[in-house]
Amino acid sequence: MMHEKIRLGLYGCNPYRTRQLMDAARKAAPEQMSVTACFDIDKDKAGHAAVTYGGKAYYNLTEFQKADFDVAVICLPPCLHPDAFAACAEAGKDIYLEKPVCVDDAGRDKLIDAMQEHHPVCYVGISSPYIMPHRKALEIRRRPGAGKFIAIHHHRYSPSTGIMPEKPNWRHRLEESGGELNQHCSHDMHYFRLVGGDPESVTAMDYTSSGYQPSFEEEEVAACFRFKQGMGLFSLSQRSHRAHLTGHIHMENLSVQYDWSIHSQVKVYRERPRAAEETYEWYLHGELPSCEDMNVLQIKDFLDAYLEDAPMPITLSDGIQAYEMTKAIRDSCRLRKEVPVPSPLSLV
Repeated sequence: MMHEKIRLGLYGCNPYRTRQLMDAARKAAPEQMSVTACFDIDKDKAGHAAVTYGGKAYYNLTEFQKADFDVAVICLPPCLHPDAFAACAEAGKDIYLEKPVCVDDAGRDKLIDAMQEHHPVCYVGISSPYIMPHRKALEIRRRPGAGKFIAIHHHRYSPSTGIMPEKPNWRHRLEESGGELNQHCSHDMHYFRLVGGDPESVTAMDYTSSGYQPSFEEEEVAACFRFKQGMGLFSLSQRSHRAHLTGHIHMENLSVQYDWSIHSQVKVYRERPRAAEETYEWYLHGELPSCEDMNVLQIKDFLDAYLEDAPMPITLSDGIQAYEMTKAIRDSCRLRKEVPVPSPLSLV
């Protein structure tokens, strides 16, 4: 069924991520979307969202589910995602689900059951394909002359002092966020699949120093994924005092270096060992143009697919597979051996 305009219902009116998504939607296609319902158990947040984005504020889930909208935008602590997804699917709503989709196997199973029973259209908000250096590096990796894929090396630095904040929230509780490896590294897991395909297994180790009070569970993680062709090396460092994503993609005929930080760049190496043949740069100062704003690109991808009744670019199966990869990393750390990574599910 083709749509001319999407009516959105905000399930969770968190000021940070909801604001990012709604600002991006207004930039991407303001004439193609509208907010008609805003639900939050915090009445102030629901009321503020209704005033800011439009629509009616709801404080009762049953009333929200009966409201007149097409797509529920679920933006909640990750532990609440499966129940919210199931409730919206049962109500006949399509769903935009923020990552990570779940924090444990029980949540994963609830998502699968709800999808198989109600079959909603579902898009998962994983941003890695829309970050400009990642986007450019993936484009170069797919060039016809690049040759066979060999490896990807990817490192996420997450700033942490190792001291729990005075007022910890759901992000600092493993059972609510799944920890940094689940909460933010779901982006990285999906990017690995885009670059190397579906991994078959992983060997991983973790480290936490004595006396460390982690906001999340692991201080350092190193994991090696085995693909059908090539390998993927992933590292997470949580006491880095900086936020930085950096990596290399190695092909038979070229190598790509990418960095996402204040000064973001992509460099392509072919013949010269120290000097890049191609360089692309982005500077994060002020507001990005729409063509470089990852939130705008992501929302536009979702809106275009939904309006055209096309397959979703990032599916619930993709979100679940990101969870399975982080779970396999933890299993390998715990068992101290190579463990298989389950194949992606086919969920329609």
